[in-house]
Amino acid sequence: MSLIDGAHGIGHIDLTNLGQVGPDFMVSNCYKWLMVPRGCAVFYVPFRNQHLITTTLPTSWGYETPDNRKKMDPREYFSRLFNKVSMTDNTPYCCVPLALKFRSEVCGGEDKILEYCQDIARRGGAKMAEILGTEVLGGGESSIQRCCFTNVRLPLTLKELGVDEDGGREVAKWMQELAPAEHETYIPIKMYDGQFWCRISGQVYLTLEDFEWAAETLPQLCGRAKKGEWR
Repeated sequence: MSLIDGAHGIGHIDLTNLGQVGPDFMVSNCYKWLMVPRGCAVFYVPFRNQHLITTTLPTSWGYETPDNRKKMDPREYFSRLFNKVSMTDNTPYCCVPLALKFRSEVCGGEDKILEYCQDIARRGGAKMAEILGTEVLGGGESSIQRCCFTNVRLPLTLKELGVDEDGGREVAKWMQELAPAEHETYIPIKMYDGQFWCRISGQVYLTLEDFEWAAETLPQLCGRAKKGEWR
């Protein structure tokens, strides 16, 4: 059976052909790209598999014994199963209709959002690489660029730090935690193929100036890492 981990899917890529792709299950987060508060997620289960799903623990609401389940329409059972989960804050889920309305009426619709986010990520990544004197992962024309992310190599090497890749991962973690602590911006920084890379999201509310700011801020973190502040 197939499960798609589509954490960044909804609001980021076109999912209207999900039925044709035909996964057995899929999950996606609404708070990453759909402009809904945390935490809010989508759990997609095609009709053919809904009878396989149960609650983690039997509850008094929506739970049915195996014998009762056999008598019910699977779709009715599946809906009732998630109809009420006590002690859960439903506020983020209630925001979904308004988020969709905002995206349609204010942002111009899903196609416009995707077009802008992909474009700003591509142009922003190129500008960052130019300022940093490095490169964009995969090159500017790679298919990996057809999304709302860009990955830019940092001007920092293991040799400059005097560490191996394990040490490099510690440095990356230190810089990743330092960015929100001192600059109020979360920038994922990881080791890949012996190099340091940062991942930037091309969100609809960002402009090229935001990418330029990131390219001016990241060298500060790299410089502090070279001085050994991460130790």
